[in-house]
Amino acid sequence: MMATFAAMALPMVYGEWLDMQPKTQTVLLPKELEGEFTRVSIKTRQGWNLACWMATSRNGGTVVLLHGYRQNRLHILPEARLLSKNGFGTLLCDSRAHGESEGPYITYGREEAKDLLDILDWLNAQGTRDSAKIAAYGFSMGAVALVLAAAEDNRISSLALASAPSSLYELCWDEGGIFPWIKAPIKLFILQLMGIDPYSISLQTKISKISPRPILLIHGGRDTAVPRGRMQQVFSSAAEPKELLVLPESAHGDFYRSETDLYATRLVEFYKKTLNIL
Repeated sequence: MMATFAAMALPMVYGEWLDMQPKTQTVLLPKELEGEFTRVSIKTRQGWNLACWMATSRNGGTVVLLHGYRQNRLHILPEARLLSKNGFGTLLCDSRAHGESEGPYITYGREEAKDLLDILDWLNAQGTRDSAKIAAYGFSMGAVALVLAAAEDNRISSLALASAPSSLYELCWDEGGIFPWIKAPIKLFILQLMGIDPYSISLQTKISKISPRPILLIHGGRDTAVPRGRMQQVFSSAAEPKELLVLPESAHGDFYRSETDLYATRLVEFYKKTLNIL
């Protein structure tokens, strides 16, 4: 029995450890967007270079976009293109240890939140000094980093949080699949081994600190990675002003493919309203 358990558990342990240290990969901007987006590099205070694309604002507002776990900036490029077409400046970066960005390993939002503060510093240095005109979008792990950063820093004036987990601890159980009683403890063990406390990374306990800045929570009705109940926990914990957009046909992050019009309309309207863009 123990030998069977070990045979199942050891590959999972090794796999989880590798997952947190993905290999660098080339991320290419589509050629048709080369005139719209500029490649920039932002150095964090910890010394890591973040690979980014930026589109210049034409309406005075800027949105920083953060992707999810083991993704890269291509996954949030549709949102960046949408906002850019509507006049917003957009800045989207590969998170540390993702895509072309440097960094030793993924920390599920803990250190990524600090990197976001460095991104805001960089924006200020470029002349984006009106904090009332800087907003942000975070998907999944990106939403975690965004909430952790915004809870401590008020330069982000409004937040859209897509497929946001309630906490890292609960996410480990939610992603456990058909063997959560094996996979979740392994995941929790690896996280703590890497110095990440899964009990302290919680949107549910941090999100109320963002008020009175507006929040838009976006969730897919078919999301199994972050169940709808978790989203409701986060939404209930958030203070006003807050909005909720549930896309019934969407899973975990396929909003643009499944319900393009509703998603795009609400996202643009939210940023125009909260950044006071006429």
